[in-house]
Amino acid sequence: MNAIDEQAARWVVQVGSGSLPAEAQRALQAWLDADPRHRGAYVRAQAQWLALDRLAALRGAHPTPPAAAMAATGISRRQWLGAAAAALTAVAGGLSWMVARGRRQHYHSGIGELRRIGLADGSSVLLNTASDMLVEFDGHQRRIGLMQGEALFEVAPDPARPFVVLTQALSVRAVGTAFDVRLGPSHTSVTVTEGTVELGHGAASSRPEGQRITVNQRAVVLDRGGVEVHTIAA
Repeated sequence: MNAIDEQAARWVVQVGSGSLPAEAQRALQAWLDADPRHRGAYVRAQAQWLALDRLAALRGAHPTPPAAAMAATGISRRQWLGAAAAALTAVAGGLSWMVARGRRQHYHSGIGELRRIGLADGSSVLLNTASDMLVEFDGHQRRIGLMQGEALFEVAPDPARPFVVLTQALSVRAVGTAFDVRLGPSHTSVTVTEGTVELGHGAASSRPEGQRITVNQRAVVLDRGGVEVHTIAA
């Protein structure tokens, strides 16, 4: 997630935790007016905040008021706001459905580390340096949430359970193929080394579903909108 989205999440958490002082209200308005991207990021963060409330309600949870949460844990208001903002940014990009469920697995690679992971279906993932990934399989679909970094997927064929990689910008759907997904500061790239994948929209994108790219093609999905498809050497 970029710096704009992170700041938007912090503003939404601060607004949601109680009334803003007049000085903070002016600072928020100035931030929103400074760049059209700020307002868009703020609206997306508000939607994610509401989605978390709905998820909690569906699971029978009762949100703890900020004051009670701080009293129970002994942390400061600033620490609580930071933790809540971090939780909100973690579910940005349509990944809340994975974060909220209990059956997911989390994989992480440290700085300078390359990590190969064998998945339960026979697929494998090579995580590049400083990457984070959530994995959840069920009887209908194999879901991967790429939260940060880059991953190369070698997908075991299973027509009954599509393999879907979800990021903030897009979803990538495959049945049996090999492809790379990389999150950049202003774009997401998908490179296909075997087979074909189908691109769909992510939480921050209104691009239509169904665009396909095939072997030796790379799609670059820009955060500001638009897709560029390039042919690359084998």
